[in-house]
Amino acid sequence: MSKQKIQQSRKSARHQGLNESYGARQALTDATKRLGFVERFLTLWIFMTMATGVAVGYFIPSFTQWLNYFQVGTTSIP
Repeated sequence: MSKQKIQQSRKSARHQGLNESYGARQALTDATKRLGFVERFLTLWIFMTMATGVAVGYFIPSFTQWLNYFQVGTTSIP
């Protein structure tokens, strides 16, 4: 194979790789745009809910006892 063909092949491969990379970024951007507000920040909601639960359990100990009232056997209903 001649040097020119090898260089053309390399350029073509690099160009194709850039196109694939752009396509992947574009697909990710499109998917992000389709997500709703809740889905986009789901991790944040989960951490906020966990922190709220810990804070309520710490500052209002009677809440934990009240919540245990809804336990059937070893299964917590809420």
